[in-house]
Amino acid sequence: MPKIMKNRTKILFKTKTLRFGFFVLLSFTLLSCQEKLTGLQIIEKSIEAHGGLESWQKIKQLSFDKETTLFNEDGSVELKTEQFQLFQFETKLFGKIEWENNGNDISIIYSDEKISKSINDSIVDSESELKKASNAFWAAYYVACKPFDLIIQNYYSQAKPI
Repeated sequence: MPKIMKNRTKILFKTKTLRFGFFVLLSFTLLSCQEKLTGLQIIEKSIEAHGGLESWQKIKQLSFDKETTLFNEDGSVELKTEQFQLFQFETKLFGKIEWENNGNDISIIYSDEKISKSINDSIVDSESELKKASNAFWAAYYVACKPFDLIIQNYYSQAKPI
């Protein structure tokens, strides 16, 4: 290829690259001028996407199977957990999380404002294990229910007395 063609190709490439870069920069600038959402607005949008607050307030029980997979850097599976989670919202909160780990059936139950844990139907009474069980239960509860609770709390905190 003659030297003039090489220079012309470099100039065209640089020009197109600069135009593309300018277009990307302009696009980001215009998009960033859009209205920013507050945390409350994000939660409200999430709730609407999941059926709305009125639907949530009618629910008496929520149960589901949850699968968690932890991967190593190379993409191989380090740990895979399948859990059954149940939350009942009657007069008092009741919850249960059940799963199998290394051949052991593990259960965490929250009832009457107390946490209990059992492994193969044997009650665990170690303080540290009960603390871990409590943390696991509340983490699961917050993931499933907290966005709704935050909206309800916000609504009632802003309500004016009659």
